[in-house]
Amino acid sequence: MAAMSIATSTCCSSSFPANLSRHIATYSRSPRLPLPRPAWGRSLLAASPPASRLRLRPRTSLSASPAAAHDYEFTDTNGEVELRLDIGKLGIESSRDVFVDVDDMSLLIRAKSDGTLRTLMNVGTLFDRVKSSETIWFIDEDQLVVNLKKVEQELKWPDIDESWKSLTAGITQLLAGISVHIVGDSTDINEAVAKEIAEGIGYLPVCTSELLESATQKSVDTWAASEGVDSVAEAECVVLESLSSHVRTVVATLGGKQGAASRFDKWQYLHSGFTVWLSVSEAGGEEGSLSLG
Repeated sequence: MAAMSIATSTCCSSSFPANLSRHIATYSRSPRLPLPRPAWGRSLLAASPPASRLRLRPRTSLSASPAAAHDYEFTDTNGEVELRLDIGKLGIESSRDVFVDVDDMSLLIRAKSDGTLRTLMNVGTLFDRVKSSETIWFIDEDQLVVNLKKVEQELKWPDIDESWKSLTAGITQLLAGISVHIVGDSTDINEAVAKEIAEGIGYLPVCTSELLESATQKSVDTWAASEGVDSVAEAECVVLESLSSHVRTVVATLGGKQGAASRFDKWQYLHSGFTVWLSVSEAGGEEGSLSLG
């Protein structure tokens, strides 16, 4: 999808269809609370989207869990995170047998045991950036203790690595109730991703296609064929206007030319939340990959 500039012209009227607001109120159980305008008010369709911890990535790019849940202890304290690994059974006799390699976004811990260099932990992508030069590690009885200084001290780490579980937990604290809008060329993909994200962060999934079809008692495709895609886009704009006062929702919008997101002057109400642009790209294998702007 080409980069879009956001026009400031007046958005569509909220008079069509007449009973649409009732369907939206029935569908969404989220409280209608005053919603602060997010600091990142720009759409991710901008030519150069800002880097952010709220940048979502497909599961295939996330780090695997660095170790089994019982192999290490993790705590987040003031400005730093602490990692404790049990090494009592490895027979390590000296701290010289332990090697801790860390940079801003990765961590590798190895130890020499019985003449063999073993990998104790390999985190390809940490949950967030650290000050690698200030890393401290030491042996405390049967545990190897590693202290990492966080760059963003106020950001609470759910775990050491950037996994799907830790990202969803971390994103929730940053969103602070602000809703998420899913925009892309495929309605089906938008809805599937919206439901996945909503489940992960404990939000309510909302599909504009379901609201429109419930209000008109006909499918979006039938509506577009009989009345034109402009009519559908106008109606979806009404839905987005109503949903803009809701919090803790993940809204899947219509894909392609049917949706309001394909119109320059229909983005006004998407700015009430965080907007994610989905694009499908060709991968090296047989199947394509899904990238989240």
